[in-house]
Amino acid sequence: MDLPEIVNRLQLSGETEDPSPSLLPGLPVATVLSQIQELLQAGKTTKTKEDVLQEAMRLFETADSHWLFSSCCHSEGSDLGKVYVDFTGALVQYAALPHCETDSEELSESWCSLIPGKACTVAGVLLQLVRRLGAANVVLPCSNTAAPVRSLVHKLLPPVFVFCAAHMQGLPWTDMQSELASRELLAASVQTAGCETLTELLCGKSSDDDEGILGAVLELLKPEMKKWPAAALRQFNRAHVLYHALFNHLYTPEAHLIQAVLPCLLDLLSVLEKPPQKAGDPRKATRYDEVLRLVLTHMEMEHKIPLRRVYARNIPPFIERLGIVIVRHLKRMERVIVGYLEVYDGPEEVTRLYTLQALENTIQHAWPRMASRLDVLVKSLLKLFYDVSTDCSPTPQAVREDLLQRAVYCLILLHCCCDHELQAALGGVRRTCPVTRVLECIEKVQQDIQ
Repeated sequence: MDLPEIVNRLQLSGETEDPSPSLLPGLPVATVLSQIQELLQAGKTTKTKEDVLQEAMRLFETADSHWLFSSCCHSEGSDLGKVYVDFTGALVQYAALPHCETDSEELSESWCSLIPGKACTVAGVLLQLVRRLGAANVVLPCSNTAAPVRSLVHKLLPPVFVFCAAHMQGLPWTDMQSELASRELLAASVQTAGCETLTELLCGKSSDDDEGILGAVLELLKPEMKKWPAAALRQFNRAHVLYHALFNHLYTPEAHLIQAVLPCLLDLLSVLEKPPQKAGDPRKATRYDEVLRLVLTHMEMEHKIPLRRVYARNIPPFIERLGIVIVRHLKRMERVIVGYLEVYDGPEEVTRLYTLQALENTIQHAWPRMASRLDVLVKSLLKLFYDVSTDCSPTPQAVREDLLQRAVYCLILLHCCCDHELQAALGGVRRTCPVTRVLECIEKVQQDIQ
């Protein structure tokens, strides 16, 4: 069915002199919007796509709000939120820039000249939709299942904002008309959301208000942003400059700064270096090794609890990234793990929990080298059993159990690496340890390794 026929059935074309009110809801809005999407995405149609958009604009100007936005009656069972999000996405895509295969590729003048007209038309359709949403920004009272229009507003405004941001500034693919249309659409969006400023729309009306759309906007932009950071960073040695700046910050004694620097370094290393597992044979030392060597050195000497927590939290991702290459750092890693498991760091036991995670990862990736370290690691884990089972700190029972279960799992992993050597070590402890909870943990290990 062609769009004009749908519009005629809805009595919106103006060609019927005496429209019958009963024909107005003849089709669900989801069907109509899906038809518009198909016409926009089709290669050839009987009408131009500009004509299709003009008729869509007229649809939002004149159709009944109940028919447009209510999830009951003819739209019962339809997910109107998804319907409108898909429809808005199709509109935005119609006026989108063509895909560039490389970072240095430029848009041709012919493409740039076509986009402003499309953007003006799309902005006009979205403007009518946003205004109608603003006018109907109440719960439609047809039935108990009617959804509030405000929920629909919150879903649609992020893609609308992204569209406006792309076309409201002086860029090669914009002109005065498209910029004006985009600004008008953005102003209407702010008003429809019940906000006074663009900042309120993005961030909410107060620090406690989570109704801002900034998070949703960033989620929409994330897939596109992931396509260019790496190549752009490699140009003009930007990545090397950033690496040296971040690396120097590792010498700071401020925990919050280290927490910001380490994840950034890990992401940047993926740009500068090949994955360590695919670095070829022989595997040469890389910046991954340089960073981890310095971090482990600092961890050994660090006595401040906040910094120890930050280091412990960020070591597991480095181990996962290095994989088997972690064997280069096993001697220092062993000292760090043993030292960090000995120290209580507060009721949440953040440091010990992350250190146990680091030990798990190390065993899994460097299992061929674990036999020579079995005695040291078993003694450390047994001491942890005893400390956690007997200390009188205010640590919640759930945290204690988490520590014990992680330590049990580490012993099971060690058994997998070292065959039957673990059983002999645990057997002697069972005969001499008087602490019931420690014996229960050892019993659990032995049950799992038999």
